Amino acid sequence: MISLLPAIAYGVTDKLSIGASLNAMYGVYKNKVAINNVGYPDGQLKLDDNSWGWGGNLGLLCEIDAGTRVGLTWNSQVNLDFEALHDLGTPVWSEPHGVIAGAPARGDQQQQRPRPVSRLP
Repeated sequence: MISLLPAIAYGVTDKLSIGASLNAMYGVYKNKVAINNVGYPDGQLKLDDNSWGWGGNLGLLCEIDAGTRVGLTWNSQVNLDFEALHDLGTPVWSEPHGVIAGAPARGDQQQQRPRPVSRLP
């Protein structure tokens, strides 16, 4: 993940300052899961995606005396909207009554187009 946070601040008085920033976050999602196929070679499910998310931050700084400062910060939530497509690899074999590790049933050996899976948190 990478976050870019351009910020600006303003001194309201000599004792009080406020600030704000934009949070531009870039995230990468990669996940590999083994699939146990009883009686057949094991398979693998891969999910890969990347996404930009946006948020903001606000800050307040108060100087109580020359040696003491108190600050408050608020950070908004940044949502990275990953919509990974599943990839079960190239089909190698088929089973008469179903799909095994991405291989279409009934001998159809054409690669199926990946379908979106549910949204990831």
